[in-house]
Amino acid sequence: MTQESYFRTHRPPAVMYLLSLAGLMITVSLVLVVSFDVWWHLATGQAIDFLGYIPRNDIFSYTRFGAPWTNHEWLFQVSVWHLYKWFGHPGLTALKFLLASSTAVIFFRTVDYLVKSKNVALWATAFFLWNASHRIIDRPHLMGMLMLAVFCLVLHKYVREETRAIWLLPLLQVVWINWHGGGFLGVMVIGAFAAGESIQALIPRNAVGPERVDGTRIRRLWLIAFAAFAACFINPYGADIFPFYFEHLQAKTILAATHEWRPLLHPGIDRDIPPYLTLATLVATLISYIMNAKRARISHLILTAGTALMLTRGHRFGPEFTLVNLPILLLNLRTRFPAAVPASNLRCWVNVAAAFVISVATLTFGLPLSLEGMCLHAPALGAAEHFAPARMVEFLDRHDIRGRVLNDMGIGAYLIFSRWPRERVFIDGRTPVYGDEFFKRYTEAFKNNRNFEGLVEEYAPDYIVLAGFSGWNQRTFHSYLWRHPKWRLVYAKRHGFVYLRDVPKFRELIENLELDEHPVVEEMDRRRSKKGP
Repeated sequence: MTQESYFRTHRPPAVMYLLSLAGLMITVSLVLVVSFDVWWHLATGQAIDFLGYIPRNDIFSYTRFGAPWTNHEWLFQVSVWHLYKWFGHPGLTALKFLLASSTAVIFFRTVDYLVKSKNVALWATAFFLWNASHRIIDRPHLMGMLMLAVFCLVLHKYVREETRAIWLLPLLQVVWINWHGGGFLGVMVIGAFAAGESIQALIPRNAVGPERVDGTRIRRLWLIAFAAFAACFINPYGADIFPFYFEHLQAKTILAATHEWRPLLHPGIDRDIPPYLTLATLVATLISYIMNAKRARISHLILTAGTALMLTRGHRFGPEFTLVNLPILLLNLRTRFPAAVPASNLRCWVNVAAAFVISVATLTFGLPLSLEGMCLHAPALGAAEHFAPARMVEFLDRHDIRGRVLNDMGIGAYLIFSRWPRERVFIDGRTPVYGDEFFKRYTEAFKNNRNFEGLVEEYAPDYIVLAGFSGWNQRTFHSYLWRHPKWRLVYAKRHGFVYLRDVPKFRELIENLELDEHPVVEEMDRRRSKKGP
């Protein structure tokens, strides 16, 4: 009698499926700190820790000092500050990995629960991780992704079989609303289920459609929705937190100039792969509703409509859209085309092995992020120098260069982190604090010399700090400063440029540090000479 192999008689356990994706999880989350904003978040956490209260007015800039500041992410800031204080950069990376991998696990569980297939859940999770890879950064929305995944799983389970975990959602809502500005999304998701199931219950029972939820559970859904809404008021600002959402979405100049707020089909992101994955998910989800029109749940339709509306505001919501809708898409397909024969044990092991090979490949060669060949590589600890120009700040400190700085918005966060409270910045990533009009003046200063001189006249900066990675994009502005009689270049590296105003207090530094060549201007002249007259 021949004994069958282990792989034919045993299915891989759930943990094996997740371990096969470990390499992919590591690739997208155990990466360098590449966020500008994390630095002002850390500085804010430090300030809250030191002051003992949450500042309600700007304390970091001299241009908007004292302006109202709705700091809706204070819980994230305090948490990451203490994490950084004890563990440094590795602590930030560990948190990023923990949040991203936990979200992936919950997402896997959701797909498996809805379609009853760990093989489908495996590839859906791999797709989600690829789709979300560009957004797995050191910012508070990562907790929002995890919360959204938890809310969706609990609500799907409640609609199908009821679960006491539904009563935890208002408590989680308190954490969410104080951790991330998008916390109100939790109320929207619960409301979508409550409204959808209420409408579903009105359809005659003899009509074709999904199983209806009884009235008691629907009333509980509404109760949970109102409790979650009430939980949103448990924050340092109370009801004053709500206007923030609408005011920020009216800042047209800020939104138009910010990469993550560009819509899916914007030409500025037409080479990025994740937006295409989101677009594919959107189209496939709509098709799945058409194919499964008689069995689709109304609550799912409302969820899709609401999250699709978010995509019109910016491709930054792509991972959230996929997180909500990919399980629904797969459920629609499974309902329309039920599996006749369950996958064999051997086939399950083949899926696990294939996922493991892909994980190893991404760890080895990187995960493609753009059609131009840019890949995400891991693992790595620390911070990318473009986003954390420590050597440039060390140069400023070593030569005691102080005063009013005119800085790139991206570098502003790191200047806050490294130089506040001794120095305040011109601008940083807290765009709602500065407002649309100020931001417009700031961006136009780099495009028009007259606008730049207007800012100089109004704010009288002593020195200018510009990012190195945007040097070529700002080449016209660099050329103008290089030839300007009042500004002198004293530092030019890949991670930043420093110009000093030619005034008596900097005269000695200029004599000792002024550079004879400007790398950007030299490159401009070289390219012009190659083109000829």
